[in-house]
Amino acid sequence: MPGDELFPRAQYRSTRAITIGVPPEAVWPWLVQVGCGRAGFYSHDLLDNLARPSATTIVPAFQHLEVVRWVSPMSPSATPTDRTAFRVRSFDVDRWLLWAKPDSSWAWQLTPDEHRGTRLAPESMSSTNGRSIRWGRCPAAS
Repeated sequence: MPGDELFPRAQYRSTRAITIGVPPEAVWPWLVQVGCGRAGFYSHDLLDNLARPSATTIVPAFQHLEVVRWVSPMSPSATPTDRTAFRVRSFDVDRWLLWAKPDSSWAWQLTPDEHRGTRLAPESMSSTNGRSIRWGRCPAAS
């Protein structure tokens, strides 16, 4: 997975996967806009996005992705820091996206399948025992 080299002795690693019935280029725009104060996490909005519903459409304002850009603050702090937010570490359009902070990473890999679908595999890793990945509140979008 992208980012595995960042924490070769990770004490915490969680990998999941799901098959989606559309090709990677149709999944990628949804992945690019993920994040608190952005399009949400397409999960439990009350916990992940300050009770704001996740996006149900592609949001053009969230489609520009840059390496080192702050994404997904995990703290109520108004100013992201290396402890409270991930940065885009690297990506390959329609293939994978990697967020990282000094002690953890979050990667998504998109693999096309034989039925024109996508196998989406997210992985989170931490150099500690998992306590550094905090799923807390995030600042409201401005």
